[in-house]
Amino acid sequence: MASISSTTSTSYNRITGLATGMDTDAMVKQAMQPYQLKVDQAKQARDLQIFKQNLYRDTIKDLRSLFTKYTDISKPDSLLLTKNYGTSKFTSTNEGAVTAEGLSNAILGNYKVDVKNIAESAKMTFSKDDLLKFRGNNTTIDVLGVSVDIDLTSDAAKNYSENDIIKLFNDKMKSAGVDAKFSKSDLSGKVFLTLGKTGLNETDAAGKTISIYTFSKKEQGSVTVDLNNFSGEDEATFKVNGNDIKVDLKEIKENTELTDIEKKLLIKEKIRSSLYLSGIEVKSESNTDNITLNTKAGEEYSLSFDLKGQSYSTQGTTSDKKSLNEVFDNTSVPVFTAGKDANVEVTDTFNQTKSLTYSSNEFTVDGVKFKINDITTSPVTISGSKDTSKLVDKLKEFVKDYNEVIGKITTKLNEKKDLNYKPLTEAQKADMTDDQIEKWETKVKQGLLKRDNDLTSITSQLRYAFYDSINGTNLNITSLGIDFSNDVDKAGQLVIDEDKLSKALADNSEDVVKLFTQSAPSGTTDKKEIYNNSGIFQRIKTILNDSVMTSSSSFLKKVGYEGTSTYASNDITTDLLKREKQISLMESNLKDRQTNLYKKFAALEKAMNNYNSQSSWLSQQFGS
Repeated sequence: MASISSTTSTSYNRITGLATGMDTDAMVKQAMQPYQLKVDQAKQARDLQIFKQNLYRDTIKDLRSLFTKYTDISKPDSLLLTKNYGTSKFTSTNEGAVTAEGLSNAILGNYKVDVKNIAESAKMTFSKDDLLKFRGNNTTIDVLGVSVDIDLTSDAAKNYSENDIIKLFNDKMKSAGVDAKFSKSDLSGKVFLTLGKTGLNETDAAGKTISIYTFSKKEQGSVTVDLNNFSGEDEATFKVNGNDIKVDLKEIKENTELTDIEKKLLIKEKIRSSLYLSGIEVKSESNTDNITLNTKAGEEYSLSFDLKGQSYSTQGTTSDKKSLNEVFDNTSVPVFTAGKDANVEVTDTFNQTKSLTYSSNEFTVDGVKFKINDITTSPVTISGSKDTSKLVDKLKEFVKDYNEVIGKITTKLNEKKDLNYKPLTEAQKADMTDDQIEKWETKVKQGLLKRDNDLTSITSQLRYAFYDSINGTNLNITSLGIDFSNDVDKAGQLVIDEDKLSKALADNSEDVVKLFTQSAPSGTTDKKEIYNNSGIFQRIKTILNDSVMTSSSSFLKKVGYEGTSTYASNDITTDLLKREKQISLMESNLKDRQTNLYKKFAALEKAMNNYNSQSSWLSQQFGS
């Protein structure tokens, strides 16, 4: 009896069939096959959607890379930058001192450049270990009027090394958008705070470039005013840090449908929103009509205004402020060096000479961009001649990248689907190697984007961008030696006749620039008019921007792309979530069916055990 009891008690663990002799697991598995098939089919349909979404995203990635590299003007290879359309080559007799490159409108010939001074950044020099004196202090670094407060009063900060302080200062300034940097010389041990920009004029309104001081505490300035004083006013003018900010109250004043309470609420909100960006905080006082206006903390922040004949003003405060002289006890005080302008004497191709001053070490004369690196003892000769090879190489690189992207898309649009390949089930994957699974899934993905409307639309728009005529120029891509391939296997891809392209660039460089980079006139709003007046790369930029760059794109809303608001919120992901929910429900139902069937077999097993037990007892009785 003990063995029978054990079998019954473990029936839910599927140790069954001992009494009946049936293969219960096999029978349950066979009975569940129709339901398991439905689950597998639902998962396969889900996997197809996942594969499709990933294929879309791979294509979007390629198109976005094309957009970024060739139409983003912040990128050096952008073909919307006219500087990349130079058809000239310039050589220098002293490249260590002066180099040059021709822009699209460069006047070729010989130039002479005599460098009297090079532009330098303003800087402050600290002796070795000077920065350690800032430990234990609150410190303000003011660069061109932008103040950065840095706290070095914590126990940890009091033990900072000079390198720790340099890193902290640089991190704080970078976060505040300050274009300056601390750096240390390994040779001398000195530390330099250097502005990012060169030039003598890189100073603020007070003629100050860099200032540093320490303080113990900064507090806000506050002023309180009754909102009723603003009633009936057309306008209120606030002076914040010396700048006037006007708040228009006329519309509120003239609105007869508003109650006095509503008007005061609107006035407060109008003042708050108008002063917010200037760092003024507006707070209400409970149970009164008063509002309090707070400046930022520190003496450099002030607020003043006049209202109904009364003047209001306040200023932040800085306690225990110490200048660098005081911090360093008037010994070994950091040295400030003002920035310098570049001074050059240039002789152009017409033999005209002029002394020029620039805040930068790069400047442009007659379409030639010069870069100076050192002072010269005698004029450097810069010679310019026709050379289209660099631009030809740039356009060839674009065509190569463009063809690679279009080739991938065209393959996806044309490849046939093999109906013999469906997404693998979990059971099938268990019997396959990773390599086999990868090869199988490659076959499954084929044809998923066949004749896809979105991708077809994008490739069609790009093709027309090259072919459609452009207002303001008689050139077209075929006159440049660029055309679409006649090879069926390379449909939509570009081909280049290098000789024809080189000749067109040499003969008509200005029109080539217009053909590729022209923008529609300012103020044009009609989309068709903008398109007709846009150069080829302007059109490509618009097409790709509207298709794969902006979150408002219908394509991105459908597919979703990482790094945009559409990544987690898009049509396909929404569909996948619904499918996952349905699959989860189906698997739960399958498990319930399976459990119920095992229970029935367990009951049968128990009944059979009872029958066998009784039969054995009867046999024993008759046998005795």
